[in-house]
Amino acid sequence: MKQLASRLRRLDDALADLPLEEPMLLTELDGFLTGILVCPDAIPPAEWLQSVWGSDDSGVAPFDDPLDVQWFADAVVARHAEIARDLARGKLRPIFDVDERNGDVLWELWIEVVPVV
Repeated sequence: MKQLASRLRRLDDALADLPLEEPMLLTELDGFLTGILVCPDAIPPAEWLQSVWGSDDSGVAPFDDPLDVQWFADAVVARHAEIARDLARGKLRPIFDVDERNGDVLWELWIEVVPVV
């Protein structure tokens, strides 16, 4: 992955710290949000945010501090808005991981399908 802005590095760390067996990676989140935005029907964050943080059926986010919930939701929605602006300008800038051994772009993670709960 190319050098990320500090806000995206922080979001990447927060995703990795989620108490899930396989938390969403930043590149997966980026592809997921792009998919939501290009969907022909608008999907409000209340319908897809739970898929990002992997909460149980109660819809409660897995954070101890309500401020952490707010920061996380704000960070994800900010990335969503940034992707929307890029799409409107016709200049999408996806976040891809790169294999450090050979420099290959690992685009497959970006298009991985994540079910919306």
